[in-house]
Amino acid sequence: MRRLLTATLLLIPLGVLPVVARQLPTKAAAKSRASPGSKAVTQAKLVAFPAAGLQLQQPVGFTRAENFHGFGMPEKKASVMVMRIPGPYEKLSAGFTPEQLKPRGMELQAKEAIQVEGQKGLLLKIAQSAGGMRFLKWMAVFGDAKETFMITAAFPEGEAKALSARLKATVLSARRSKAGLADPGADRKFALVGSKKLILTPGLGKELMYTKDGVIPSKHPDDPLFIASPALSQVTIADPNDFARKRLHATAQTEVTHLRSHQPVQIAGCSGFESVATAKNTATGNPVLLYQVMLFREGSYFLMQGLAAEKEAETYLPEFKGMARSLRFTK
Repeated sequence: MRRLLTATLLLIPLGVLPVVARQLPTKAAAKSRASPGSKAVTQAKLVAFPAAGLQLQQPVGFTRAENFHGFGMPEKKASVMVMRIPGPYEKLSAGFTPEQLKPRGMELQAKEAIQVEGQKGLLLKIAQSAGGMRFLKWMAVFGDAKETFMITAAFPEGEAKALSARLKATVLSARRSKAGLADPGADRKFALVGSKKLILTPGLGKELMYTKDGVIPSKHPDDPLFIASPALSQVTIADPNDFARKRLHATAQTEVTHLRSHQPVQIAGCSGFESVATAKNTATGNPVLLYQVMLFREGSYFLMQGLAAEKEAETYLPEFKGMARSLRFTK
């Protein structure tokens, strides 16, 4: 379960992790006023995200995002992100505790049991400070024994009055798509050559994920993992070198203990930085290899990260480097 949560958190960008400061309604009130099956939501326009298997109400003032499944309002630093996670709801939802979220810098303020089309779920209230700002987040998580759906609405605390109610309604508007799932790679704008030691794994959005056995959660929390993903929003980067270093140190459920190398790199026509570090898995306490390539393009960045047990570093570091260097942008 911790490995599944780690893979999920790797894809959540810094500064887009929010929630609201007032109390959530009671369980009965939440079901009667905010259930996805309510009349208000039924009448609202739902936008389909076939690869994620969900439909979602588009909030006023937001546009459909290009780099992730969901909506964005870049001028307000606000977003709504949809994820379909190939793992059991019970295991993933068990990770949303103060102890699990604190290492990522998240403060769990409250959580409420809800139901989404008959499936068990949670409505979470979370806060986080990042980049000198305090962000709030509404998050709905629900699913079954095979897969989990997570809808995250994030916005700066200063925009809570204008955006909180609107985005809470959007999060609670989620419905399962009646159409079949689309090819998860149909809207991906990049490709890379996989490793013979890792298996392409059904991912969480518009990214590529590789694991040892081709499934998540992994059988062991220190099993190797490689993720390649575009940034989820446009980011102003004054100092790319410093930005890449900070992102390395912010990797979910790790604590960097030794930066082995950090150097400029050119891949797929883009400049960036390649970093190799030894870190501690904060869930197990074990030493791990942490590999990162951050490339800068189109006013934002592209991120690749690899994790493996430190004792297997010599085996997997060449694999991670080879996969990163094979990256090509296709659109």
